[in-house]
Amino acid sequence: MPRTVSIIDLAVNGAGNREAVTVTEYCWLVEILEKRTVANWPTTDYNVSDVASGGTYTHKKLGTSFSFPEGNFIPNDIVGYVETSLANGTPSGSSTFEVIQHIGGKFR
Repeated sequence: MPRTVSIIDLAVNGAGNREAVTVTEYCWLVEILEKRTVANWPTTDYNVSDVASGGTYTHKKLGTSFSFPEGNFIPNDIVGYVETSLANGTPSGSSTFEVIQHIGGKFR
């Protein structure tokens, strides 16, 4: 079965609450990265966590992607949280990220 992706934009900032990464499709894998069409890409580091880790954040360097643990996600599932940050992990800044939803193939 062919695999396809669905990409949605997510506005992310380092102020206040972290942004929830919510899926809009039935999917088995979700990735996130700063949108490559942002002016002067890459522009920001970010902190990301999956729901299962209980709030433990991973710091990602600018220009890198993050894959949430595989699962059988349905529309409106929150797979994790993200915030923009400085190189040292301190929340700061803002940008637009892409949420890449891998649909088909593995979903049961």
